[in-house]
Amino acid sequence: METDGDTIIKRVVEILVECYFWILGVFFELYYSRARVITTKVIALISILDDIYNVYSTLEESQQLTQAIQRCNSIGLRLSYS
Repeated sequence: METDGDTIIKRVVEILVECYFWILGVFFELYYSRARVITTKVIALISILDDIYNVYSTLEESQQLTQAIQRCNSIGLRLSYS
């Protein structure tokens, strides 16, 4: 019998593998190995947070996370360089 923890760990592993193969299509040359690792980690972190945000959080927790992200943006911690 699987617990929620087992399901979450399996999903995280799936996300890591999926992200790595997507990034491998972009950075396929050998000397881009560091770029593959870093980009895979960033994309996987975002994907995992998105899954937690959408599937496992309550409405109140989702609202609190949204407010925290908006506060970060309002004090100058931009998520993009535009």
